Amino acid sequence: MALTRTHRQVVYRLLPQTRRNWQWLETTLEARRQLCNAALEERIDFHRKTGKSRTYFDQCKALTACRAELPDMAGCGIAVQRGTLKRLDEAFKGFFNRLKKGGKSGFPKFKGKAFFDSIAIVSGVKVRDGTLHIPGFGPMTIRRKGGNPHPDGRPVSAVLKRAGGKRTAVVCLAVESLDVKAMTRSAKGTMEEPGTNVPRKSGLNRVILNTGWTALKAMLECKAANVIAVPARNTSRTCHECGAAEAASRRTRDDFTCGHAAHADINAARNIRCAARGRVPEHEASGVGASARRGAFGLPTSSTREISARAA
Repeated sequence: MALTRTHRQVVYRLLPQTRRNWQWLETTLEARRQLCNAALEERIDFHRKTGKSRTYFDQCKALTACRAELPDMAGCGIAVQRGTLKRLDEAFKGFFNRLKKGGKSGFPKFKGKAFFDSIAIVSGVKVRDGTLHIPGFGPMTIRRKGGNPHPDGRPVSAVLKRAGGKRTAVVCLAVESLDVKAMTRSAKGTMEEPGTNVPRKSGLNRVILNTGWTALKAMLECKAANVIAVPARNTSRTCHECGAAEAASRRTRDDFTCGHAAHADINAARNIRCAARGRVPEHEASGVGASARRGAFGLPTSSTREISARAA
């Protein structure tokens, strides 16, 4: 199954709760503002003297040297400081891009306390059990209604924001998703190397494109209490009884080498169900849709009874 890595942003409510956490946020915010202004001044001064530009990597090297000489600067996490330099570098890239297009340039400006309200963390963040682990500091409580919509996603970075008296944590997750473009690639080949089974592949491509998986996933996430994306790899050729996932484990459509017989789709459905229940508590997986969110009983319909009968 063709997979590709994409990024999704999840917004949490940040709850500092303790005085130590509040002090760290305020102290780090001010230290980040001063670093941003100092880095901006360095870029301006370097360009004025040499006519060249300082890059993000140049300033990261200078940051390492400063941390070795200044104990106060070393007290702030390196991931937070690199996040500050990264945001400044992105601001300069945006400035040069607008300048090339002939639009309003918007040169980066020095920031005052009233206009600086976020902390960027470019690496090392972890999300576990309702807690955001910040490198160089420690855990901080986060909350989100419905929990994490991408439980299999890997946290890449985070931005801690302050707005309207509330604090939020925007966590960027790397998630695996189906690469529909690769899955629907044509099998025609070239004149020198023509493809095989072209009509069959064309029919499969039409079915994949007509399915609308992205829209289906969006509707499920809107209606269901928990939507868990289970990797499709080996789900149909892995025996639900013995767990064998060898390429030769299927002699026919319905038989495995261990002697177990099951329809390919039903066998895959059982494997996917077990994989999903391994990530969600049993009492949370019993309800579906709006009824599960209201704590009501999931009443069986004709379709659910049919699916249950097939999977039993």
